[in-house]
Amino acid sequence: KNFSTMSGLARAVDALAGSHDQQLTALRLILEAAKDPNRAEELVGVGAILPLLLRHQKVKRAKDLTALPPPANEEEDLEAAELSLMALGELVVVATAHLHKAGWELNSDEKNEVAFVNADNNVMQSVPPSLGDNVPWEREALLDLILLLTPKEVRDDGSARWPLHVRHFVRSGQRGGRGDLAVLDVALLGQQGALRQLHIGPWRGMEEMDPVIDEVALHETRGENVESWLHTTVAGLVTLFAAADRPVVLAGAGGGSVLCFLRKYLPDIDVVAAEPCPQAASALVEYFSIPTTFLRVMDPSDLVKDGAGAVAVDLRGENGATVLEGVEGLLRNIKDQKPQVSVFCLGSGEKQAVAMKALVDKELGGSVVVRELRQGGDSNDGIANGVLVVGPPAEALVPARWQASQLAGKLPFKLSTSRDMNGITHLEWSESDGVVQADGGPAAQRAEVPEADDMWACFGSDDEGSAGPEAVVETPWLKPEYWAELGGGLAVTDSPSASMGVPEGFAEGLKKTLEESGYVVSNNPVLEKEQLRPLIDAMQRIQAAGWPPVAIFCFDMAWNVLMSLWDVAETILGPCSLEPSFTAFRLNYVKPKDVGNNFGLPHRDYAFSEALDDKRNPKVLSVWFPLNDITTSNGCMYIVPRENDPYWEVEEKGIIGDAHLAPNAGIRALAPYPAGTFMAWYGNTVHWGSGCLKEGAKDPRASFALVFRRADVAPDEGTPVIPRSALTSPASLHTRLRQVEKSLDYFAHWYPVPADVKAKLAAVPKPE
Repeated sequence: KNFSTMSGLARAVDALAGSHDQQLTALRLILEAAKDPNRAEELVGVGAILPLLLRHQKVKRAKDLTALPPPANEEEDLEAAELSLMALGELVVVATAHLHKAGWELNSDEKNEVAFVNADNNVMQSVPPSLGDNVPWEREALLDLILLLTPKEVRDDGSARWPLHVRHFVRSGQRGGRGDLAVLDVALLGQQGALRQLHIGPWRGMEEMDPVIDEVALHETRGENVESWLHTTVAGLVTLFAAADRPVVLAGAGGGSVLCFLRKYLPDIDVVAAEPCPQAASALVEYFSIPTTFLRVMDPSDLVKDGAGAVAVDLRGENGATVLEGVEGLLRNIKDQKPQVSVFCLGSGEKQAVAMKALVDKELGGSVVVRELRQGGDSNDGIANGVLVVGPPAEALVPARWQASQLAGKLPFKLSTSRDMNGITHLEWSESDGVVQADGGPAAQRAEVPEADDMWACFGSDDEGSAGPEAVVETPWLKPEYWAELGGGLAVTDSPSASMGVPEGFAEGLKKTLEESGYVVSNNPVLEKEQLRPLIDAMQRIQAAGWPPVAIFCFDMAWNVLMSLWDVAETILGPCSLEPSFTAFRLNYVKPKDVGNNFGLPHRDYAFSEALDDKRNPKVLSVWFPLNDITTSNGCMYIVPRENDPYWEVEEKGIIGDAHLAPNAGIRALAPYPAGTFMAWYGNTVHWGSGCLKEGAKDPRASFALVFRRADVAPDEGTPVIPRSALTSPASLHTRLRQVEKSLDYFAHWYPVPADVKAKLAAVPKPE
């Protein structure tokens, strides 16, 4: 009855948790709805996708992907899998129609995998395109289904490796209306590993992170690190104010990342998680390896009532009304027990977050300080995904307090900045300056950084004579001989860098073209291909040794090439400095997600006012320099010229949605061009890099990426620039390795840094 309504669809999905006959009836109803293009998005909205995928993926298969007959599979599972696949297939038909309407076609790439091809310019990509900023999220999520129905491989035992593997699913109604709960394994692109996610709420697509409560890499040891700003803030504040004689209570365990982290680094503190939902607790034990010793299935307020020293409350992902009803008792106990600190992780919904803050203010605001925390930045828009901290005054949330804390010194990160803006505290965290000792004790602290214009100040002193009593014993990569061997004879000295020269008249006309189009490509190379070949060969060897391409800046020649590019940049900007975010790339066709690969989403590095001054002269200049010949096959850059960009003057930066991207006909591929070509663009010019295809894999694109800033333009806060005098002064190998480390940190939001590379760079002696 009433199946024609959206609530009727939701009840059909609820019935998938019933008996086998109820499930089959529900699946047949869902299949009929999936055939109706007008109801496809409703199925996504009511949470039908994950339970359908679960049943589709449950059966064992032959190598040709057909389901194996009994006894390999139960007859009931085969029936459910067949109906689920039929429903998902109908949804893919709807998704394909939306693609065609937006000007995209489906095709296959050289690996015979699904590819999306733009009908206007034949640009091919491996991920679904965005349909626009005003398109419902349910329609965007439908496109992702196209990639999810076929396994990446079928193993000999009939099990399969899926792009998105639904390991576990519990419907919201089964857990008191707290939202659908799922455990998902997301396959890593080009690798065998996977990320395991704890997911609460309807599935919103592969790129939508709102429902993801926690995420762990299956190949990493639990508890080594916390990855997100939210988890870092919770772990940091709890540590900063924890009392040795009172327990730390985590109200809601999430996926266990904070729990495992605190148990590892604070073994002398009693840390326990209280999870009120039995289904969530069971999933944590089975799929996230959380020891039952530290996990209690109970109302968190009861643990707080027993005298907690610190409390962290995770409110994300749950149904808003359910959360608010359950938190009132917890708040009353917090008010009675007065823990040193209480941290509340707010949900992604603005309405729920506002209601939660109002409730905390009402219950606690009269007796203790309630502060709103955000990630470092200037935005004060909305409080969703923010944090409330209750107890400590604002003056206690500062780096000096962190440095004075013995417990905080045991963690592998530190509080680096704290700023109050309009009553909101903005926090930033960074890696710890010292190596955490085996006994958990605080490591030696790095000295204060010198002034920004003092040679290589932003990377520390060049003095390698002593790193103090905590110095790490030198290892081979700390010696120039190690790099000289890897570089095939390229020099590694502390000699001042010197330009390799620029052809006479080379820069003529570059500035004018840049003003007209927002980008420029030189007619001739700055340096010849034969001159640059040693860098390509060295990059290949250092990658084979496990180092990322940016380690090429350990060699003198890389800096000498950079000096030549500086010469050209000064003909456009005048006197200028170098941003410390410079890096190097060498694409990897086999492992496209490794460090040093392209970033394939259209983006602006700077907003309009950050990129140009009042007279429309450039404040910054992005330079892209290929070391080998560039084609559309081995990986090129794409640009939206100024004249084709209707949003040229917008005050936005970062990834650009399709609504603010020029029509496809207005996009330019910067290829083919020879090695050594000088390419540059304004900071607000939309650009992105393509990946390396199979036909270009024998000579994958290698390049430098640099940003120069006009000398009379103030640097970004907390980001000291490098003056030209720094390169004309001696710089040691250790200083260069510290820059490699800093560069990797700048781009860690693109690609995670391998643990072994982190460990090696952590062993570089720090300046006194």
